[in-house]
Amino acid sequence: MTESYNVVAELDATIGEENVDALLGPIAEYSGAAARSELGRAEVVFTIPAASGRQAALTRYRRSGPTRRCGGGGRVCW
Repeated sequence: MTESYNVVAELDATIGEENVDALLGPIAEYSGAAARSELGRAEVVFTIPAASGRQAALTRYRRSGPTRRCGGGGRVCW
């Protein structure tokens, strides 16, 4: 059975007209959205269909690469 998992990630990048297409391109098929985070960085939100949390995490990794901690509040940056 497939479930939906939401991914919210703060990127180590700014967001603007010049790069919004590049931010949305990799997540377009996952109903992706992009906005400015509370810290002024780009933040993306998308939904991944997956059979498990592990499969969702692997799909997220394939779409965006490794993560690192940035800022406070347990935020994760790509």
